[in-house]
Amino acid sequence: MNNTIRNEFPYPIAKAYLRAVNADEPVERFTLIGYLFEVALKFIASVSIAEYVQSRRRDESVNKTLQGINRPSLGNWAGFLRDTLRFNLTQGTTLFSDRYFKKSPDYKKMIAAVNAINDYLNPDKPSNLTSVSPEMFVNAMVNYRNKTKGHGAIQKRDCVNMNPVLFDAVEEFMFTFPLFLDYELALVRKIEFDKRNNFVHQLEKLDGTDIMKTTYVSQQPDPNVRAGHIALCKPEEHQIRPFLSLHPLFIFLDDKEDVYVLNEGEGARIEYLCYHRGGRDAIYTPDELKEDFVAFFGDILAGKEDLFQEQREARPKSPEVSAAPPASRPQAERPRAVQATSEAQPRVSMPEKEVVVPAPPKAAKGFSFGIVIGVVAVVAIAVVGLYFLVLKKPVTPPQPAPIVQTEASSKPTQPAQPVESKKPAKPEAAPLAQPQPKGPQAKGEAETPEKPAQPPPAIYYTEREVDVPPSIIGGSNKVYDYIDMSSLHMGPTFRGTVEVRAYINENGGVDRTEVLRGIDPRFDGAAINAVHQLRFTPAELNGERVKSQTVIRILFQGKPEEQPAQPKKPREEEAIPPPP
Repeated sequence: MNNTIRNEFPYPIAKAYLRAVNADEPVERFTLIGYLFEVALKFIASVSIAEYVQSRRRDESVNKTLQGINRPSLGNWAGFLRDTLRFNLTQGTTLFSDRYFKKSPDYKKMIAAVNAINDYLNPDKPSNLTSVSPEMFVNAMVNYRNKTKGHGAIQKRDCVNMNPVLFDAVEEFMFTFPLFLDYELALVRKIEFDKRNNFVHQLEKLDGTDIMKTTYVSQQPDPNVRAGHIALCKPEEHQIRPFLSLHPLFIFLDDKEDVYVLNEGEGARIEYLCYHRGGRDAIYTPDELKEDFVAFFGDILAGKEDLFQEQREARPKSPEVSAAPPASRPQAERPRAVQATSEAQPRVSMPEKEVVVPAPPKAAKGFSFGIVIGVVAVVAIAVVGLYFLVLKKPVTPPQPAPIVQTEASSKPTQPAQPVESKKPAKPEAAPLAQPQPKGPQAKGEAETPEKPAQPPPAIYYTEREVDVPPSIIGGSNKVYDYIDMSSLHMGPTFRGTVEVRAYINENGGVDRTEVLRGIDPRFDGAAINAVHQLRFTPAELNGERVKSQTVIRILFQGKPEEQPAQPKKPREEEAIPPPP
């Protein structure tokens, strides 16, 4: 496994790469290598497309090619990259170089892969290429994917032979783009103002397999980058500056907490894929993103915006719109929210001047019913008050009745408030407060004293803040006693590290854990379970045991298979004849 790809490449590529590395079954590994190539190609093409769109410079042939963005195949993505990159190179508006189109004999792994693909597809014509370009490798992979994965099948024995060649070639292909290391990917979570009127961008870095929060402060915002966009960022001093939005080609879904890639854009919905969530996890976006999709390509689609709008209007309407009474249709000048309130109250007739204000219809709705409730509440309060004045006994059973009724009467109407102020029974409500803590009658009032009684949050000191830091009982390698390495099925070349922050109490137990740097759910879960079983010597501050936190690094590494070479040595030594 290449740790540079694992830790520094864009998040969707690094996650797909890690899944391909950890796959053991040949057919599954073959499929995941294909996913890795697809997401890498789509990312590179999306950057080139975004450069073309934001440059405001247009070419008819490029626009015609990009019109296939509605339902792009993998071959279309290769065409997007080819045409936009060539045009951007002539305009000097790209981060890429012409290296993509140039052949070189130094691409040893891509040369081997192209020859192997050609031999597989055309066994009667052996391929002996000595130099290729990254573009040639992309075209060969697209053709190979269509013949074996998209429109055909591949045997397990072929996967065993092709997997190492294809995996190494995809690695070499990705390293031909310095973009992956020179720039960073981030999600612009929100854009706010500080006290100095600066624009504070709340970012979530999408590098490697981890997501980390950071900020970028500037005096002027980038008009092409908005909150909720995934953007390419340029490192500047101690922060990163988002400058190239990849929205809506790459999006981040909050409910999924993951990055998704455009798959299809035609029809009433847009389909997006996530290449590293249990296969190609497909989702369909709401209409709001359809509008972003049309706005992003704008003049490039040249007429297909109407197609999107027609398809949206062709969708079945909601029952609220279809069931609207004819009396509210002439009121076209009012907003939809006001129409909805008036449609719900066809019995109320009001002047046109008063219809604009939504408050009067709400108050008029159910007016007679509100009066009845108010009268009942007033009578109930009066009866209870007279009961206490005559008997002068703080009897607890009637207490729930006024409390519940006053709460219910305060919602629909307000007549109960002036009546309560006139009653002389209110000053004598002191005996009501005494028996309340004895029973569960006053539920609403019992909750208020509990809030300030909550204990302050526990403080877990870091190792630098304590006199004696915590330590694992049994040594740092004790954590491996609680991990079954054989159940993880690691390959011989696999290597990865999981960093877990443990929050330790005064007794040396682990209260909770937090994964700072993970691999995937299998390894992260094994590391967390192992840390929870550890026992620590508690940290000490000023001679007392205190709560503390520490970071534990757990290394997962496959075992190389070199055992068959050992039994040969004693046999060779026994075969040597003794000297005469």
